[in-house]
Amino acid sequence: MSIAFAVILAWLVCFTALNVLLKQGLVRVAIENGAWPLVRDLAASPWAYLAVLLYVACALFYLVALRLLPLSVVGPAYMTLGVFSAALTGILYFSEPVNAAKITGLALCAGGVILLSLSSGGS
Repeated sequence: MSIAFAVILAWLVCFTALNVLLKQGLVRVAIENGAWPLVRDLAASPWAYLAVLLYVACALFYLVALRLLPLSVVGPAYMTLGVFSAALTGILYFSEPVNAAKITGLALCAGGVILLSLSSGGS
């Protein structure tokens, strides 16, 4: 396994965990009372601090990937992986609905990244 692939895989795991953590955490926080109670509740939550650490880890993995691969591949690939991760996590973990528009959008994202990757000449 190449270093670039390992970095991308690590980012994907980190990003997926971050999305689940944030979605689960926000379900538990009451937002009806305005911004300050929300901030207070988040500041008191150890999950919020874990989310910050995951954000930092995701950023570091992205920076390493930028060092190893062309921006024209890394940027769209990470965005598409994020879209796929969020969609699949929503479908599989949070029982969100699947429809033709969602599947078509995911296919278009994947096709775009494949074309960009092919156009970079594999560098």
